[in-house]
Amino acid sequence: MRPCEVVMMRACDLDMTRDVWIYAPSEHKNSWRGHDRLIPIGPNGQKLIEPFIGLNAEEFVFSPKETAKHLSAARRAARRTPMTPSQRRRKPKTQPKRAKRDHYDTDSYRRAIKYGIRKVNKFREKEGLSPIPDWFPLQLRHSRATEVNELYGIEAASVSLGHAHADVTKVYAERNLKLAVEVARKTG
Repeated sequence: MRPCEVVMMRACDLDMTRDVWIYAPSEHKNSWRGHDRLIPIGPNGQKLIEPFIGLNAEEFVFSPKETAKHLSAARRAARRTPMTPSQRRRKPKTQPKRAKRDHYDTDSYRRAIKYGIRKVNKFREKEGLSPIPDWFPLQLRHSRATEVNELYGIEAASVSLGHAHADVTKVYAERNLKLAVEVARKTG
């Protein structure tokens, strides 16, 4: 998926009646052209998404507001000292300067990934492991295009990415070095 399709995902846009879910984003890059965008989500993707699906189907699946609530509750549960009376009386601000939104945008999605990588790399550094390199959300799409192209061909990669023409997919799918090596091996 494109990052803009991920951040706008809602349960009401998911058809979860089959073994492979179908996600039909309400808005997408080519909706103005009248194109439909149907994204199949297999069992591995379903396992990742399912814990984030709330009771209200109209809510966004990935919500900074819900994440903040979850993190706050986790911190509260991990407290070692009791809360002071003044802390207990404290109410949330009615008009905060930066209120949590109901969904991420592509930039906040990218920043959340950067933050997660930084946090994991601190633990990896303590354990003497090499750090995870920085990456961007669109790199997932490019990597997936390359993987599907290698396994199933350019047509499958084109369909998976939602492209009308396979020529567009060639930009996303990296050249298949394994195939080039095999051709060189056989032809000299």
